[in-house]
Amino acid sequence: MASNSLTAWTPRENKKFEQALAVYDKDTPDRWQNIAKYVGGKSVEEVKQHYAILIEDLKHIESGDVPFPKYKSLLVAGMLCVSWCWGEEANMAAGEINKKAQQAKQTASEAMDDAKQKTAYWADWVAGKLSQ
Repeated sequence: MASNSLTAWTPRENKKFEQALAVYDKDTPDRWQNIAKYVGGKSVEEVKQHYAILIEDLKHIESGDVPFPKYKSLLVAGMLCVSWCWGEEANMAAGEINKKAQQAKQTASEAMDDAKQKTAYWADWVAGKLSQ
């Protein structure tokens, strides 16, 4: 059952809408019907209206009417962009990258500790030999 045009789109519906736009391009027969079916709970007219709003928003962004937020770090801005542009899959990938970076940091820390211990051992050994 389709919702009325005054019903807000949920984040899940928006995500499905974005995915459907990527799958059903402008040359796809019955594009709007396919997108509405993929999103679920929205009529063809609601999908077309949502698309028109999206295009209008993009025009405002591209024309510079909507300023780009000033983030404290490019990393944060990049992560937000990736998250917004690619959604959950990118978040999962970023999480995996962060996890691997933490593991590499831990491994490097352990290697440094090991090297310090070995250096201390050899320093003590040399000092002992020199004092004989």
